Amino acid sequence: MVTPVDSSRALWNGSGGSPLEFAGDRFDLYDQPGVDVTVVVKTADGRSGSQTVALRPGQEASATIALQESAAIAGRVLRTDGQQPVAGALLVLDGSARPGSGSLTGGDGRFRLGGLAAGSHSLAVRAGQYAAPPQSLTVNPGQSLDLGDIVLPLPRTASGTIGARFFNSGTAVAMGSIVPGGPADLAGIHEGDLLLALDGVAAQSPADATVRSQGAPGTPVSVSLQRDGQPGTVQVVRAP
Repeated sequence: MVTPVDSSRALWNGSGGSPLEFAGDRFDLYDQPGVDVTVVVKTADGRSGSQTVALRPGQEASATIALQESAAIAGRVLRTDGQQPVAGALLVLDGSARPGSGSLTGGDGRFRLGGLAAGSHSLAVRAGQYAAPPQSLTVNPGQSLDLGDIVLPLPRTASGTIGARFFNSGTAVAMGSIVPGGPADLAGIHEGDLLLALDGVAAQSPADATVRSQGAPGTPVSVSLQRDGQPGTVQVVRAP
């Protein structure tokens, strides 16, 4: 028998078995192998504890597991200029996002994630085409760790491309997913602009436009567009 202290809901995982979810502060485990196992208990509010229990054939073992207080992390997400806060950025903790709005930054770019188990974690931040690589962090029981400002770098434009995607918009091909700071963005192209032609040749489909917009790094391509009913042509230099 394993008795976690002051636990309202927990998971048990011993000797590689499937976790057992239970309510209350006690549970009984039967038909376990007669070996030493490590019992890990985690509560819904982030507290955790573990203990190695010696199980022997035909005998009963018991343990009292003291749970450590949960931790929290906080910080602020900014765009690459280091000044503009990012609202609604997605926070990915240990490879997954929490349900609801608990994994999103507020209007001021700030966030706080509570209920973390003490130990090592990874945090990644995403916002549209912006993404910060995962960073490793370690928290102690009861600690509230301030990560400070997390700056989202500009997305990288693939070499030889114009930093944009294309999609069908009714009967025309349109511009979409413009990479901030990329060649198309610098040339003044907007998402939703209708693509008329590339180097004077009409765009037949998004796939056709994708292929013909690519070329040798640093070379120009003439992009004919229509915005608000007005046609125009810009020169875009493919990414180096």
